[in-house]
Amino acid sequence: GFLTSCWDSVGLLLMARIVDFYRKRMQTRQVSCLDSYLDALQLLIWPRLRVVLDANILSLRKAAQQNLTAPTNNNPHTVTRRYAELAASLYALSTTQDSSLPDTLHQPLLAMQQEVCVLLSCMAGKLEGGDQGGLVFLVNNYDLVLTVFHERHLPPKATVAFEDLLREQVQRFVESQLMRHFADMVTFVKNTEPAVANIDEANIRTQASQSPPPGVDVQKMEVVVRNFSSNWKKETDRI
Repeated sequence: GFLTSCWDSVGLLLMARIVDFYRKRMQTRQVSCLDSYLDALQLLIWPRLRVVLDANILSLRKAAQQNLTAPTNNNPHTVTRRYAELAASLYALSTTQDSSLPDTLHQPLLAMQQEVCVLLSCMAGKLEGGDQGGLVFLVNNYDLVLTVFHERHLPPKATVAFEDLLREQVQRFVESQLMRHFADMVTFVKNTEPAVANIDEANIRTQASQSPPPGVDVQKMEVVVRNFSSNWKKETDRI
């Protein structure tokens, strides 16, 4: 009766951990009279936990598909906080070193992570302000997830995915800001890099000739440098 109406995934996992704890204690004391009972409990708890987690995953997927959530600003969304707290609790209960619980949480947690990332990307695309607002929104939300995960002292395998996502969005934001305020410099560097990528700097220093490498537009470079020297402080203040 209770299990069929229980939607508390953390409570279910906690019950599974308690059963596992007492199983170990009884094995240590060589008491086997309750083995069948404990097995029956696990066979009831784990399938129900999977049903609840699958429902959580499905709700995230529906939210993205049905456009149920539209952010009004760049702040972390309520869904992100709820996901971070739930995932952190599940990770914390499933990564204890002395646990012998089956690794049945990996796939649901990974699927939940993927769905929440899809949902956040969908919400970022609806924000006013174009790509800039969306990038800031994603940075803030990924940072919130990592803050919660780090507060719970989760292992690297639980945080690495969001660390990579945060690093990627921060890099994209930095590049967009540089392109917005120093477009000529960024364009010149991107166009020139292939021409100098294979040059041996040590050999260049030893050569008597100081001519620029082939493919480098020296006049354009001088214009870019002068513009940067004149405007860098003003554009940096704007950033």
